[in-house]
Amino acid sequence: MSTRYLSAVRFLGTSVRSLGTSVRSLGTSVRSLGTSVRSLGTSVRSLGTSVRSLGTSVRSLGTSVRSLGTSVRSVYLLT
Repeated sequence: MSTRYLSAVRFLGTSVRSLGTSVRSLGTSVRSLGTSVRSLGTSVRSLGTSVRSLGTSVRSLGTSVRSLGTSVRSVYLLT
């Protein structure tokens, strides 16, 4: 076999190994992206829960303030 032929075969083998490495790296990146997307979904759901809880707290605070106002008016009218 000629030297050029052997060099071409070696180069082809190197290229195939490099391609395999790139494919494995791509697979790792895709899995990492999937994990990140799932984590983002969990964070968004958690944020939604927190916002709803904040809304409930604000409504409760409003009710308490109105109740306090009613109590103050009642005391004022009794004096």
